[in-house]
Amino acid sequence: MQRQPESTVSEVTVRREGPLEAITHFIHKHFLLILVGTYALSAVLPRFGLALRQIHFGKVTWPDGSQTSLSLSFLMLAFLLFNAGLAIKVEELTALWKRPAVVIAGFAANTLVPIVLILSLRGLMQLWYDWDELQNRWRSGIGGN
Repeated sequence: MQRQPESTVSEVTVRREGPLEAITHFIHKHFLLILVGTYALSAVLPRFGLALRQIHFGKVTWPDGSQTSLSLSFLMLAFLLFNAGLAIKVEELTALWKRPAVVIAGFAANTLVPIVLILSLRGLMQLWYDWDELQNRWRSGIGGN
């Protein structure tokens, strides 16, 4: 008995995408290339990024009297974190209450790793043969005269 080749009929679903969905899909598909290109562009044209740092939209005064400057960088970071927060699934967030050790371990790692790194670098820098040279080099920038 010979086996008949299987024939499958695939249904193609055509979705109409608006311009925002098309742009989002393009960025999602080529994100790494866009990121590397952005870093390369900033290495060649650093003044553009420096000019963006100077854009401010005013200040917010808090009830305790302190002020926060609303810069473009600040608002872009706020937007990024807001979008990341929207992507969190409620089920995953509530599941963290069942396993608090994961939250505690993450908090401890994010707190202790930078402290250990700084103390390790401090210990390594004390091995430098000329402490005055090390201090002056760090004040004037790495490799500065």
